[in-house]
Amino acid sequence: MPAPPASRDELVRRALGSRSDLRVLQAAEEAARSGVVLAQSDSSPNVSASARYSYRSATFDQFGFDNGGALTPIRDRESILSFGVSVPLFSARRNQANVAASVAREHEARLRREYLAGAIPSEVAVAFEKWDASYKALDVFDRKILPNSEQNLNVIRQAWQLGQLRFLDVLNEQRRLVDLRLARADAETDIVTAWAELEHAVGGDTR
Repeated sequence: MPAPPASRDELVRRALGSRSDLRVLQAAEEAARSGVVLAQSDSSPNVSASARYSYRSATFDQFGFDNGGALTPIRDRESILSFGVSVPLFSARRNQANVAASVAREHEARLRREYLAGAIPSEVAVAFEKWDASYKALDVFDRKILPNSEQNLNVIRQAWQLGQLRFLDVLNEQRRLVDLRLARADAETDIVTAWAELEHAVGGDTR
Protein backbone atom coordinates (compact mmCIF):
# COMPACT_ATOMS: atom_id res chain seq x y z
CA MET A 1 0.00 0.00 0.00
CA PRO A 2 1.43 3.45 -0.91
CA ALA A 3 2.80 5.46 1.97
CA PRO A 4 0.78 8.48 3.13
CA PRO A 5 1.51 11.55 1.01
CA ALA A 6 2.46 15.01 2.17
CA SER A 7 -0.19 17.29 3.64
CA ARG A 8 -2.89 18.66 1.36
CA ASP A 9 -1.57 22.23 1.63
CA GLU A 10 1.91 21.05 0.70
CA LEU A 11 0.53 19.14 -2.28
CA VAL A 12 -1.32 22.26 -3.48
CA ARG A 13 1.91 24.25 -3.23
CA ARG A 14 3.76 21.62 -5.24
CA ALA A 15 1.03 21.49 -7.87
CA LEU A 16 1.13 25.25 -8.42
CA GLY A 17 4.88 25.01 -8.92
CA SER A 18 5.17 21.84 -10.98
CA ARG A 19 2.02 21.34 -13.10
CA SER A 20 3.19 21.26 -16.71
CA ASP A 21 -0.12 22.55 -18.06
CA LEU A 22 0.12 25.59 -15.79
CA ARG A 23 3.70 26.26 -16.92
CA VAL A 24 2.55 26.10 -20.55
CA LEU A 25 -0.15 28.72 -19.90
CA GLN A 26 2.35 30.90 -18.04
CA ALA A 27 4.70 30.75 -21.03
CA ALA A 28 1.81 31.56 -23.37
CA GLU A 29 0.92 34.58 -21.25
CA GLU A 30 4.51 35.83 -21.33
CA ALA A 31 4.61 35.41 -25.11
CA ALA A 32 1.32 37.30 -25.48
CA ARG A 33 2.63 40.10 -23.26
CA SER A 34 5.74 40.36 -25.43
CA GLY A 35 3.46 40.55 -28.48
CA VAL A 36 1.70 43.57 -26.97
CA VAL A 37 5.02 45.33 -26.40
CA LEU A 38 6.11 44.57 -29.98
CA ALA A 39 2.86 45.83 -31.48
CA GLN A 40 3.04 49.00 -29.44
CA SER A 41 6.63 49.60 -30.50
CA ASP A 42 5.64 49.21 -34.17
CA SER A 43 3.12 52.00 -33.64
CA SER A 44 5.82 54.50 -32.65
CA PRO A 45 7.76 56.50 -35.29
CA ASN A 46 11.17 55.12 -36.16
CA VAL A 47 13.52 58.09 -36.04
CA SER A 48 16.68 57.45 -38.05
CA ALA A 49 19.85 59.54 -38.38
CA SER A 50 22.24 59.57 -41.35
CA ALA A 51 25.61 61.05 -42.27
CA ARG A 52 27.20 61.45 -45.70
CA TYR A 53 30.64 62.51 -46.90
CA SER A 54 31.50 63.48 -50.50
CA TYR A 55 34.55 64.88 -52.29
CA ARG A 56 34.35 66.89 -55.52
CA SER A 57 37.15 68.10 -57.80
CA ALA A 58 36.70 70.33 -60.88
CA THR A 59 39.21 71.66 -63.46
CA PHE A 60 38.69 74.97 -65.34
CA ASP A 61 40.02 76.10 -68.72
CA GLN A 62 41.80 79.08 -67.21
CA PHE A 63 45.37 78.87 -65.96
CA GLY A 64 47.00 80.34 -62.96
CA PHE A 65 50.39 80.32 -61.29
CA ASP A 66 51.41 77.81 -58.69
CA ASN A 67 53.76 78.45 -55.77
CA GLY A 68 56.78 78.03 -58.08
CA GLY A 69 55.50 80.65 -60.59
CA ALA A 70 54.63 78.10 -63.30
CA LEU A 71 51.34 78.09 -65.20
CA THR A 72 48.95 75.41 -64.04
CA PRO A 73 45.23 74.67 -64.67
CA ILE A 74 42.89 76.12 -62.09
CA ARG A 75 41.24 73.36 -59.98
CA ASP A 76 38.39 73.48 -57.44
CA ARG A 77 38.23 70.89 -54.65
CA GLU A 78 35.39 70.49 -52.11
CA SER A 79 34.91 68.11 -49.16
CA ILE A 80 31.23 67.93 -48.14
CA LEU A 81 29.98 66.35 -44.87
CA SER A 82 26.20 66.29 -44.42
CA PHE A 83 23.93 65.05 -41.61
CA GLY A 84 20.22 64.23 -41.62
CA VAL A 85 17.39 63.02 -39.39
CA SER A 86 14.42 61.09 -40.80
CA VAL A 87 11.08 61.18 -38.93
CA PRO A 88 8.18 59.37 -40.65
CA LEU A 89 4.85 61.15 -40.45
CA PHE A 90 1.75 59.01 -39.85
CA SER A 91 -1.52 58.96 -37.93
CA ALA A 92 -1.66 57.95 -34.25
CA ARG A 93 -4.05 55.19 -35.33
CA ARG A 94 -1.33 53.40 -37.28
CA ASN A 95 -1.18 49.69 -36.29
CA GLN A 96 -4.07 50.19 -33.83
CA ALA A 97 -5.74 46.96 -34.95
CA ASN A 98 -2.62 44.92 -34.30
CA VAL A 99 -2.24 46.46 -30.85
CA ALA A 100 -5.87 45.71 -29.98
CA ALA A 101 -5.52 42.10 -31.17
CA SER A 102 -2.33 41.63 -29.17
CA VAL A 103 -3.95 43.04 -26.03
CA ALA A 104 -6.93 40.68 -26.50
CA ARG A 105 -4.60 37.67 -26.85
CA GLU A 106 -2.71 38.70 -23.72
CA HIS A 107 -6.00 39.09 -21.83
CA GLU A 108 -7.20 35.66 -22.96
CA ALA A 109 -3.91 34.00 -21.98
CA ARG A 110 -4.01 35.64 -18.55
CA LEU A 111 -7.61 34.50 -17.94
CA ARG A 112 -6.78 30.91 -18.92
CA ARG A 113 -3.75 30.88 -16.63
CA GLU A 114 -5.73 32.41 -13.73
CA TYR A 115 -8.57 29.90 -14.21
CA LEU A 116 -6.25 26.90 -14.09
CA ALA A 117 -4.33 28.31 -11.12
CA GLY A 118 -7.64 28.71 -9.31
CA ALA A 119 -8.86 25.22 -10.24
CA ILE A 120 -5.70 23.34 -9.23
CA PRO A 121 -6.27 23.59 -5.44
CA SER A 122 -9.76 22.11 -5.88
CA GLU A 123 -8.45 19.30 -8.09
CA VAL A 124 -5.78 18.44 -5.54
CA ALA A 125 -8.29 18.61 -2.65
CA VAL A 126 -10.73 16.24 -4.39
CA ALA A 127 -7.99 13.76 -5.28
CA PHE A 128 -6.56 13.95 -1.77
CA GLU A 129 -9.94 13.29 -0.14
CA LYS A 130 -10.52 10.31 -2.45
CA TRP A 131 -7.12 8.88 -1.58
CA ASP A 132 -7.67 9.49 2.14
CA ALA A 133 -11.06 7.74 2.07
CA SER A 134 -9.60 4.77 0.17
CA TYR A 135 -6.66 4.58 2.57
CA LYS A 136 -8.95 4.56 5.62
CA ALA A 137 -11.25 1.96 4.06
CA LEU A 138 -8.35 -0.38 3.37
CA ASP A 139 -7.05 0.18 6.89
CA VAL A 140 -10.45 -0.83 8.33
CA PHE A 141 -10.41 -4.03 6.27
CA ASP A 142 -6.92 -4.92 7.52
CA ARG A 143 -7.38 -4.01 11.17
CA LYS A 144 -11.01 -4.92 11.88
CA ILE A 145 -13.17 -6.52 9.21
CA LEU A 146 -10.93 -9.33 7.98
CA PRO A 147 -9.51 -10.28 11.42
CA ASN A 148 -13.02 -10.41 12.88
CA SER A 149 -14.32 -12.50 9.97
CA GLU A 150 -11.42 -14.92 10.26
CA GLN A 151 -12.02 -15.18 13.99
CA ASN A 152 -15.75 -15.82 13.42
CA LEU A 153 -14.92 -18.59 10.96
CA ASN A 154 -12.65 -20.27 13.49
CA VAL A 155 -15.36 -20.08 16.16
CA ILE A 156 -17.98 -21.56 13.81
CA ARG A 157 -15.63 -24.34 12.80
CA GLN A 158 -15.04 -25.19 16.44
CA ALA A 159 -18.80 -25.14 17.11
CA TRP A 160 -19.38 -27.42 14.11
CA GLN A 161 -16.73 -29.82 15.34
CA LEU A 162 -18.53 -29.91 18.66
CA GLY A 163 -21.77 -30.64 16.89
CA GLN A 164 -23.39 -27.34 17.81
CA LEU A 165 -23.69 -25.98 14.23
CA ARG A 166 -24.29 -27.40 10.80
CA PHE A 167 -21.57 -27.71 8.14
CA LEU A 168 -23.68 -25.35 6.03
CA ASP A 169 -23.03 -22.67 8.64
CA VAL A 170 -19.30 -23.17 8.12
CA LEU A 171 -19.68 -22.88 4.35
CA ASN A 172 -21.72 -19.68 4.68
CA GLU A 173 -19.09 -18.10 6.91
CA GLN A 174 -16.32 -19.15 4.52
CA ARG A 175 -18.23 -17.55 1.67
CA ARG A 176 -18.58 -14.32 3.66
CA LEU A 177 -14.84 -14.31 4.31
CA VAL A 178 -14.10 -14.83 0.61
CA ASP A 179 -16.45 -11.97 -0.28
CA LEU A 180 -14.72 -9.72 2.26
CA ARG A 181 -11.30 -10.59 0.84
CA LEU A 182 -12.54 -9.75 -2.64
CA ALA A 183 -13.89 -6.45 -1.30
CA ARG A 184 -10.52 -5.83 0.30
CA ALA A 185 -8.84 -6.42 -3.09
CA ASP A 186 -11.22 -3.87 -4.64
CA ALA A 187 -10.33 -1.40 -1.89
CA GLU A 188 -6.65 -1.91 -2.63
CA THR A 189 -7.31 -1.23 -6.31
CA ASP A 190 -9.22 1.92 -5.33
CA ILE A 191 -6.34 3.26 -3.28
CA VAL A 192 -3.83 2.67 -6.10
CA THR A 193 -6.17 4.42 -8.54
CA ALA A 194 -6.67 7.29 -6.08
CA TRP A 195 -2.90 7.57 -5.67
CA ALA A 196 -2.44 7.85 -9.43
CA GLU A 197 -5.15 10.53 -9.65
CA LEU A 198 -3.49 12.45 -6.82
CA GLU A 199 -0.11 12.35 -8.54
CA HIS A 200 -1.78 13.57 -11.74
CA ALA A 201 -3.45 16.46 -9.89
CA VAL A 202 -0.16 17.43 -8.25
CA GLY A 203 1.88 16.98 -11.42
CA GLY A 204 4.67 15.05 -9.71
CA ASP A 205 5.70 13.07 -6.68
CA THR A 206 3.27 13.25 -3.76
CA ARG A 207 5.61 12.00 -1.03
